[in-house]
This record gives sequence, structure tokens and C-alpha cells, in this order.
Amino acid sequence: MGIASICMNLVNFQAAGYTGLFNLRNTCFMNATLQALFHTPGFAPIFMNQRVEKHVNPSNKFGTRGVISGSFAALIDAVWSGRYAAIRPEVFLETFATRVNASLADRRQHDAQEFQIYLLDALHEDCNKINARKPFEQNYTGKQLTKDAEDYMQRSRLFSSSVVNDFFNVGWGAMLGLECGLSENLKLKFLVADSFPTAMHRVPLSLGHLRGDEPDQC
Repeated sequence: MGIASICMNLVNFQAAGYTGLFNLRNTCFMNATLQALFHTPGFAPIFMNQRVEKHVNPSNKFGTRGVISGSFAALIDAVWSGRYAAIRPEVFLETFATRVNASLADRRQHDAQEFQIYLLDALHEDCNKINARKPFEQNYTGKQLTKDAEDYMQRSRLFSSSVVNDFFNVGWGAMLGLECGLSENLKLKFLVADSFPTAMHRVPLSLGHLRGDEPDQC
């Protein structure tokens, strides 16, 4: 089989999740970010098959009232339908331009992380259940990390709470307190995640042992 035939077979290959996104001039930064989110375990099911409707808060004035979330969900459904080898995300790009950030949707090259920040924030605000936000000061000294972390988690949920936030933030239940002794008079305390929570499973993280007074091991 020649190279041309192999390439044609790849172009025509169709399976759920194996759907490419055409570049709309220089939108590879957007396509790469979207594909990463589409294939993040547990994230796509939040939006697929019209599930996003139950998460959207149309009363949140800081969101797009579900417009960008609906467009994002439509892309996910198309990618995971198994019916397309590749699609052109024109509607999504236009929606992002009009409802989120026009400067990142001018079909020129931009930073993928910056695009991701704006997109995830827009999805979060669409799903943010808090209408009357209660701001709070983070006057934490670091002397009581466990207590401070618990207080922060409780207060932050009165300011911002969404399924997007819940997915990407490590929950309080997944935190461990470790103490590293540098000397008799100096100790460092850390809060670390013992797992990364997703909607489908928990991925355990390996925690190394802290060895005595060796700073480079703490």
C-alpha cells in the first residue's frame, strides 16, 4: 500500500473521539486546547448529551447564560459521535469571539494557556451556582495550614461554586498534612494532595518520605 493510500485511509478513519479540528488560519492553539479538554477523563461527560443544561445558571450575570457552554458541548458531542473524521469549529470560534474574548478569536496565533484560562473561566461562570457572592479576606498566616485550608474551602464556596471548579480543584477531602523537620526550632508544614479527583475516578499520587533534617528532601 502506498503512502497516499495510507494517508487517505487515515483521513477517512472515523471512531468516537478520533475527530480532528481544522485550523481556521492560525487556530492550532485553540484546537490543541480543545482536544486536551475533550479527552481529559471525566470532563467531557459533564457536557455531553445535553447534560450541561442542568449545570448552567442563566441568572449569573458574569457568565454567557449558557451560550459558550452550549457551543462547547456541541463540539464535544460531534467529536465523540464517531461520525466525523474532522470538523471545522467555525461556530464555536465565532461564539467565543462574541461572548468571551474577541482578541483571541481573530484567527491569528495566540498562547494556548491564555485561551484555556478564558475558556475555563467562561464555562465556570456559566455553571456558577452563586448569584449573591460573599467576598472574604484571605488573612491566613500559615501557622495553622489545616485549619486555614478548611476555612478557605468553606468560604470560597460561598463566593464561587460550579461543576467546572469542582472538577479541576483538589477537594479538601483529598488533602494531607505533612511536617518536615529542618531543626529542633524550625519545622515546615505542607498540605499536599493524596489524589487528583475527577468525575470518573481518583488517581493516587506517590508521596515520598520526608527524611529528617535534609532540606532538599522536604
